[in-house]
Amino acid sequence: MLQFSNRTSSKSLIKKCALHLSVVVLSMAIPTQVLQAQQITVTGMIRESNGNGIPGVCVVMKGTTIGTFSSLDGKYSITVPYLSVLEFSLKGYSTQGVVVRNQREISVTMTIKEINSDKQTRKKREKRKRVL
Repeated sequence: MLQFSNRTSSKSLIKKCALHLSVVVLSMAIPTQVLQAQQITVTGMIRESNGNGIPGVCVVMKGTTIGTFSSLDGKYSITVPYLSVLEFSLKGYSTQGVVVRNQREISVTMTIKEINSDKQTRKKREKRKRVL
């Protein structure tokens, strides 16, 4: 057990420990903030299941208005923070999300959304009739 010669030195030691502890905690938080602020340019190709490129796919950093569209051959390029999530969307296709991390190239295969079956369509019509 540590013993102190007087109260002043114990208070001084406590202050020093608190200062060192706060420095350690802050140093642990910095790498995450640096990684989030670090920008990375991501390129890639957006294809259908048959391998053809899809033009006009919206590529957006999730939760922001930062985005771009795929070119006529399905290629895109976007600069975003390191830990971003890219969302790929186009009407008629299922939206997909991909975490960037250290990937400089992200290619996506879009899947077509299922069209309502006849049974689902009939249920919707019946529901509308009941409401009217």
